[in-house]
Amino acid sequence: MTALHVIEIEHGEFVDVLAIPGRIADILWPKQHGQPTLVGLYKKTAVTDTVAASANAMAQAATQNHWRLEAPSEEDWTMLQHIWRALPQIAGITQERFAAHREAFEAHHSQGQPPWQLHAEFRHPDEDNRLRRSHCRHEHLRLIDEAIRAHRLPALTPNRTPAQALAPGVIVRVDDMRHYLRPLGFALTQRPQRGAAKAHSRSQPASQIAPLSRHRSQEQWIIEAIRERRLHPDRLPKNQNGLPGIKAQLRQAAETQTSLFTSHAVFDAAWKRMKARGDLKDA
Repeated sequence: MTALHVIEIEHGEFVDVLAIPGRIADILWPKQHGQPTLVGLYKKTAVTDTVAASANAMAQAATQNHWRLEAPSEEDWTMLQHIWRALPQIAGITQERFAAHREAFEAHHSQGQPPWQLHAEFRHPDEDNRLRRSHCRHEHLRLIDEAIRAHRLPALTPNRTPAQALAPGVIVRVDDMRHYLRPLGFALTQRPQRGAAKAHSRSQPASQIAPLSRHRSQEQWIIEAIRERRLHPDRLPKNQNGLPGIKAQLRQAAETQTSLFTSHAVFDAAWKRMKARGDLKDA
């Protein structure tokens, strides 16, 4: 089973709906870091009545933006290779390192050879993902708007009246947003309240403190497992005589989640934390 993507938000009862599509896009199409690299090299010739090589013709064409770009011929490439014979190969070269090649070219060009300028095109590593992020964000904005209009995602306006469409300031209860996001492959977790983590740490020996991310993942799994059984964390049913209660059912189900729960004691500790914070309440 493919793991859920985790969206972490600040602690609270509501979430700003407009923030979610951007978070989804950032997860699915993360930013790529690095320097722009060379993807195209062209000869740039001033277009005049007669293709002239004079400085005046070049200056006039530059002023009027009259240029022609064309691929270098074999003869042109031979000349470029000669100019750059003492420099690294240009395949996959970064924009910063290509500066030496441009400087060497300009030194020859200033002497009249070649009679054309050099046009280099570079591509940033994040360019493709930037477009994908934008498309992804707009697509999820559209889907959330449709869900609010169809009353599949209860939402409130800034005036705390029922929202009829997506708009700035519209909010949704965290639990409702979790329910909406899960079929899309996302889990919504909340950062602990300020001071809560430190207070919790001071009450335990250092050897017993698990990473907060592991705790949140355990608690998120419990919340989702409760909802999958069409129950609400704030209204857990009482145990019926002779039948295992919801805690016992989930403890057994957690045996398959070995990356989160290494024993029944780990599950019980997570359940106890959630009970103490009020995340789980009996009906």
